[in-house]
Amino acid sequence: MQLDPTRWLVSLAGFIYDWIITREWGKILLCLIPAFFVGSLAFAATLGSRLDRGRLAEWYMELGDKEIAEWEETWAPMNATSVNELAGAGKDGQQVDGSDPAGSQFPGSQPTGTDSAEDSGEESGKGKQVSRFAEALFRRVQLLIPSDRSQFVIAATLAGRGALEQARAMLERIAPADRRGYAPAHALLAQFLLLELQQQETKSDATATLLMHHVSQAKQWDRVPRPVLLAGSDLSLMKGDQTESLILLELSSRRFPEDHFALAQRAKLCKNERLFAEANANAQEYLNVRLSMDPKEQESRLRLAQSFAMAGDLEKAEATLRAAPDFESNSEIKRGVSQIYLMHYGNTRVATDGKLSVNLQYLDAAMRIDPTNPLIAEEVARLVRMQGPTPGIELITHLKARLAEGTATAVTHACLAEMRLMRNEKEEAITHLEQVVIRLPNAAEYLNNLAFCLAELHPDRREEALGYSNRAVAVSSAKPVADYFDTLSFVLSTLGRHKESVAAIETAIELNRRRPDFHTRAAEEYRHLNDESMAQVHEQVAERVRVEEAARIEAERIEAERQAAAKAEAERLEAIRQETEKLEAIRLAAEQALIAIEEEVAAEQAAQAAAEAEAAAEANGSTPTDPNSPDSDQPELSPSSPEDSTSASSTNASPDTP
Repeated sequence: MQLDPTRWLVSLAGFIYDWIITREWGKILLCLIPAFFVGSLAFAATLGSRLDRGRLAEWYMELGDKEIAEWEETWAPMNATSVNELAGAGKDGQQVDGSDPAGSQFPGSQPTGTDSAEDSGEESGKGKQVSRFAEALFRRVQLLIPSDRSQFVIAATLAGRGALEQARAMLERIAPADRRGYAPAHALLAQFLLLELQQQETKSDATATLLMHHVSQAKQWDRVPRPVLLAGSDLSLMKGDQTESLILLELSSRRFPEDHFALAQRAKLCKNERLFAEANANAQEYLNVRLSMDPKEQESRLRLAQSFAMAGDLEKAEATLRAAPDFESNSEIKRGVSQIYLMHYGNTRVATDGKLSVNLQYLDAAMRIDPTNPLIAEEVARLVRMQGPTPGIELITHLKARLAEGTATAVTHACLAEMRLMRNEKEEAITHLEQVVIRLPNAAEYLNNLAFCLAELHPDRREEALGYSNRAVAVSSAKPVADYFDTLSFVLSTLGRHKESVAAIETAIELNRRRPDFHTRAAEEYRHLNDESMAQVHEQVAERVRVEEAARIEAERIEAERQAAAKAEAERLEAIRQETEKLEAIRLAAEQALIAIEEEVAAEQAAQAAAEAEAAAEANGSTPTDPNSPDSDQPELSPSSPEDSTSASSTNASPDTP
């Protein structure tokens, strides 16, 4: 016996049909009317409740946005300040500052002691605080209809009160680390990571990578804070992504015109000439407006001069600096003019056939304008050491000739002193160092070198050496130099003043912690004070610094080799590409030549065929036809008689025809 499933299906269908047609549906529907009515009311109530929740949440959101508008504008301004608006603000007598003092701060970083920032009556540069009322509004929105914006504002409020971990956890739900999320939350997380990165002594690659992810997502927001863009630009440049670095800095400059100057510098570094020209022009326009409002503003004047110098207009850069009302008394402005003369000097440096040609007048002018400029001593040392341990005969002859002719300047004696020091002829160097110091009493580098040589070679002149060393430290107080404090420590040690020597060398260590010789000197001075434990600590630090420095140098060497290999590989691939393009061009040219030859051969064959056809026609006594006419495929024969046809066919047949 076999079972047939189809019979079951037919039986089931019949049962359902019979059941339906036997019911009294009129009565059933009549009884269900109250149920339909109640269900409709319930559905309408539910739908109305949801609509009411949506309207209520929207209303709360509007109120909340109004409450936090000032806080959001303080933390992350939306609109850029154009140059025209800046000039107008200055004319109206308002305080104008192109920078964004609040934009560089953490949102809501002001401590909360009252219900609102307005109630506290404080308008600190750190920005306003989200009020308790605004927070309550957004929390109600989150309860009614959760949204990314309400969660973001709540997290920012928690962060402002110090609950960073809780705020970060809320933000990571709407701004994940592996994909795009809510852009403002990405911006706030980027600020968290930026603060974390700044506090790390050893920068973490993982933190930097995560920061770059959040910056790349936050840049879609039209309010992304300026520090986030600047940090992302710097990190991109360090990672070798010049394009992203310029994009982020360009976004910042659109909203903050003072960043046009930084963008021009970055574009110049990345050799993007188009962007450099555009950004530099914008920077000059902005800086000119700033100077027109306050001619004494030093930073804008220095930046404007540097902008002209980057464009190669050194004369205009110098004129801009010399136009400063306080030029004679402003050391920073004088340093800028000195730098311009150093650039002039660099432009005159020409090497031909292994010989170097320079114009020392520019170097001398730079030294006279600002004797404290440390770059001048570096240029002198570079000039003297250009040809190795033995300076060139031409340079020595030139310097001695200037001495004999009475045209020697401070730079002349500086070069001769550097030559003597390079040969470790300190006694002979003292004379030239003294001449430099006599001519330029504020030449800090030469004061420092003179103090060291005197303290080492002339015990009777150590007090004089101490005076020179103190002068070197004093004239460089605006930008302290660690080596000057090291020399001061050495001079004090030769005088037996070891406590003061320890203070000096520890100042040098504060200025530069990566110098093992500073720690070695500190250990020696502590031993003079019978403090063996501190001496051992400094020796241990010196050894650790040596190891770390060696590791750093090795890492830099490996990185340089890697970059060189990558550059060589890129050049090899570029050469292969160019060779391939060249071969492809040759192939195309050969193909075109072959096509031309084939066309020429075809033309010759056609001409030969036409000539043969004409000859055959003349041999048969017929009139030749134009080979290009439609009926010229076969020579026309006159069918006068069967014999003539046979003769013509035999004449035109090929030799192989039987």
